Formats: sequence, structure tokens, C-alpha cells
Amino acid sequence: MDLLSFLAKYDDTLKNSFIESTTFRDTSNRIQNELIKCTADVEMDHIKSEIKKAPFVSITLDETIDVANLSQLSIVVRYVLDGIPQERLLGLLDITSERTADTMLKIVCDIISGLECGSKLVAQSYDGAAVIAGHLGGLQSKVKEKYKHAVFVDCIAHRLNLVLSRSMDNIKVCKVFFLTISSLVTFFSKSSKTTRALDIHVQKRFPKVAPTRWNYNGRLVQTVFQYRDALIHFFHDVWDNKEI
Repeated sequence: MDLLSFLAKYDDTLKNSFIESTTFRDTSNRIQNELIKCTADVEMDHIKSEIKKAPFVSITLDETIDVANLSQLSIVVRYVLDGIPQERLLGLLDITSERTADTMLKIVCDIISGLECGSKLVAQSYDGAAVIAGHLGGLQSKVKEKYKHAVFVDCIAHRLNLVLSRSMDNIKVCKVFFLTISSLVTFFSKSSKTTRALDIHVQKRFPKVAPTRWNYNGRLVQTVFQYRDALIHFFHDVWDNKEI
């Protein structure tokens, strides 16, 4: 809506359409979704035409939690066209309810089948849930059974996160520090009463922590440091008044 309003300032036809039209203004959610779908179909046809010319293709899936606490799976393909690497985002899928290796395998197979590039698939890379990159029962071995040339490539950023996490586990002071600070997340998320108390007294919720994402720990430390005075005051009130 903001973009359309902005464009209407410089386009008299669009401006008059907003002012005079009573039936078709291009602003209904149905029309906007149809326009988005049409654009997506055109882009997908373009990607398919490029992949037909490419000698090989790789696929990358990355799972993360969004602000609504839903697991979103991003789907990306990479290929080389005329000597230039190309990377295309195909879309995002909500996999909150089902994240098994078999479900992921079906997603990969549907993508490869839709792009008609099974014989060109030479690499696969995943990050997120442990089931995705597991060596024996995970997705990579299942994909390799169907596409023999699809070599698994580990995520370098994921490796760095694991190195940092394991290093901190071997330093007692650091291990105790991160266990203590992560327990705050558990404490304030165990019930709606503690969550509401956090919203009232601190007015800031803690970011979730994950063992394979070091940046999550960094965000948590920064949040606790920024709101440490409010947290200290809150816990003093809890101790004195036994509110929770």
C-alpha cells in the first residue's frame, strides 16, 4: 500500500485509479496475492530455463525460527551459467509441524522433479535441525541414494558455531556463565505467568538459544546486559514479595 501510494504521486493514471475507481483498486489481499503468484510463476519459468542450460546444479536448505516462532525452510539452488555462478531463492516453507528426514526428502525430490534437473544435481547442503545433516539417518544419505552424484557439503558457518560452543564447554567459568544465562530463557518461558511478569517489569523478552547457533548466545548476552538493572530489580521483588 505504501509503495502504491508513493508511485501514485508520480503516475497520474494510477492516481486517478485510486480516486475514481469503485470496483478495482489493486489493493485487496486477493488481488495482491494473485499478482505475487503471477510474478513468482514468471520467475520460476525463468529459473527453469536457466537450469536447462546449466551443466550442473546444487541445492541448499536452511531452517530457522522466525519472529512468530515458526520453523521456516529456505530453498536455494545454485548453478553456473556461461561461467558465472548463479544463486536463486525458490521460496520458504513452514515446517513447524514436521521436520523429519523423510519429509525433507520429499521436499527435495519435489523441487528437483519440478526443475527437471535430477541428472545435474552434484551437491547438497543443509543447516538447522540435526536430522537434516545426520550422516546415517539424515537427509543427506537419503538424497544420495536417489541422486548418486549429490555430494554433501557441510555449512562452514555451522562448523564455526560448533567450534565456539565446544570450546566454551571446556572452559568451566564460561560453561557455568552460559548455562546460568540461558536458564533465564527457560525460567521466563516455563509459564504464561512468568512471561507476563517479564513483559510488565522488564518490557523485553529474551531471544531463544540454540546449541548450534553461537550468534543466539551473543544476542542473549547483549539483552541481559542491556536490561540488567531491570532484571535485578525484578528478581529482588520476586524474592521479597514471592510473586512467582
